[in-house]
Order: sequence, then structure tokens, then C-alpha cells
Amino acid sequence: MKLPGELYRFALVGTVGFIVDASVLQMLVSWFGVGLLTGRIFSYLAAATITWFLHRIYTFRHQLPVADKHAKSSRALLDQWFRFIVTNGLGAALNYGIYAVLILNSELCRAYPVVAVAIGSLVAMVFHFVISRRFVFSGNPQS
Repeated sequence: MKLPGELYRFALVGTVGFIVDASVLQMLVSWFGVGLLTGRIFSYLAAATITWFLHRIYTFRHQLPVADKHAKSSRALLDQWFRFIVTNGLGAALNYGIYAVLILNSELCRAYPVVAVAIGSLVAMVFHFVISRRFVFSGNPQS
């Protein structure tokens, strides 16, 4: 295990997640008139699903047991996705909390919500890395 390479892959996948998050948020706000705070909940879920999948096949693939890497059971995949969502809930709350504070208190962030998304995402990234590595993709979900 090479931590710097793993962290690099994590950040790369996180960048994809950020693009999905910001794009879905902008689409929901601009095309469907969804509010900035409500829209972020849906954009986060879309980004979290994409990043779970990419972390599974790219970032943490070497940590998964062979049987888990090739799991064909939709139940096994759903369980891992659920662990990813649940264990990252605190990171998501941190991310969303920072976003909400910035949206509510910064004219710049209300005009350009992508700035608030970026700041929230960066702050939560380290937390997400540690918790994902330890509790989701460790090959031992009970760790």
C-alpha cells in the first residue's frame, strides 16, 4: 500500500465527484428552480454514488478481498454503497454545514455557489479519505 498514490487517486476521484456535485446543483437550480440548499442534498447524493463506484474500482481496489472485488450480488454492492453513504455522513454534514454557512453569509457564494461547494468539499476530503479507507474499503467492514 502506497499512501501517497492512494491519496492521489482519492483526490482525482474527488475531483470527478466535485464536478458531478457542482454540475447537478447548477442544473437543479437553473433548469428546475430548486433552491440552493435543497438542491445540494440531491447533488451530493449523485456525487457520492459516482465517487463510491470509482473508489471501488480505482482508489481502493487493492484493499478489497478478491471475492468482494468481483461481487456480482446486487445486495453486496448495495451494502457497500450503504456503508459508504452512512460512514461518510459526518463528512457530508461537515461539507454541507460549511456550504450552508457560506451560502447564508456570503454574497459571493450566493452569486457563485460553486465556490461554497468547493470549500465544503475540500474541507471534508481528508475526513472522507480516512473513513472510507478504514470502514468502507478495508475488506473488513466491522473494523
